[in-house]
Amino acid sequence: MEISSNIKVSVIVPCYNVSKYIRRCLYCLKEQTLDSYEVICIDDGSTDDTLQKLNEYKFDNVKIYSFNNQGVSQARNEGIKVAVGEFLYFFDPDDYIVPETLKIIYNKAIETDSDCVQFNFQKVLEDTNIKQKSGNGNKHTGIYEKNDILKVYVPRFIGFSASNISKYGTQLFFKNKEMCSVWRFLYKRSIIVDNNIFFSKKIHLGEDTLFNCEYFCYSKRICYIDDVLYTYYSKASGAMLSSLNNMNTLLKNKIGGVEERTRLQYLYKEKHNMDIFPLYAGSLFLSAIELSVKSSFSIKGIKILLKYISQQKVLQAIDIIPIKGNIKIKTLLLMYKLRFFKLSFLLIYIANKVGIKMQ
Repeated sequence: MEISSNIKVSVIVPCYNVSKYIRRCLYCLKEQTLDSYEVICIDDGSTDDTLQKLNEYKFDNVKIYSFNNQGVSQARNEGIKVAVGEFLYFFDPDDYIVPETLKIIYNKAIETDSDCVQFNFQKVLEDTNIKQKSGNGNKHTGIYEKNDILKVYVPRFIGFSASNISKYGTQLFFKNKEMCSVWRFLYKRSIIVDNNIFFSKKIHLGEDTLFNCEYFCYSKRICYIDDVLYTYYSKASGAMLSSLNNMNTLLKNKIGGVEERTRLQYLYKEKHNMDIFPLYAGSLFLSAIELSVKSSFSIKGIKILLKYISQQKVLQAIDIIPIKGNIKIKTLLLMYKLRFFKLSFLLIYIANKVGIKMQ
């Protein structure tokens, strides 16, 4: 589908059981000061009256599509397929953007000839008035060219590196990391379409990370501005987080994450002759610990750990991480390197029984 010359930004809004937020969502999108944009609302098989509310509060440039429930990744993918704007913006319906958001980021993209514009946000605990500006991982404002994208953006979004594990448990661990949600970015649609970049359906937590890192692989220029243009409403709990408390679902998500990062590893090697594996190896190790801790309420949970840690890439990650850091990390890492997986799980199981935290 060709780009419509008069549509500057396509806003893609995945909607699933968000009836209580639809009015605010559509109101803040209607108030946008950009002169030409479309709003694509994807109802992902909602079981409440989300679809009814969408039709009730929609305005002229809103398009509504309804599908059987497939998850947020596929909902966004459906939006990508029908969008015609020069740029794409992904907006979560339970959050809020200021009226100038689309105009500011679109104009900045044109002014700097950037493939992507990133901006800042504030976090609000839902049902409170407490606001907190996000951190940007000590990243400076301005333009990031191709080499800077590889050196600055990819490492802080792809995961925790092998060398970073030694800082686990300290403030330095998160020093150069930042929230990777797609609603922090404006994307050039042609890059997404030409390179078939879509959200992975293999994972249900962290899909934004992988989408962004794939997009960065093809980006030649990214502009970062520190303007706070988005309000992210943080909730104490949610359906997605609850579903990932199911150990089999969490295991599937973790293995899917390994597979998708491996795909990106090959992509970066092909496009930039760059091995990104050491940049996220630490995350694979931490996932093994997370699975052990969350499944250690039963001795049968050992099966969860063994299925994950037997993945070739997970074993490779363990082997390249240096034995440094706090005593807990060094102990578990040494056991993993010696392939004492059952013993490591037993240690966590006992620690859980006596109330010692391993994370």
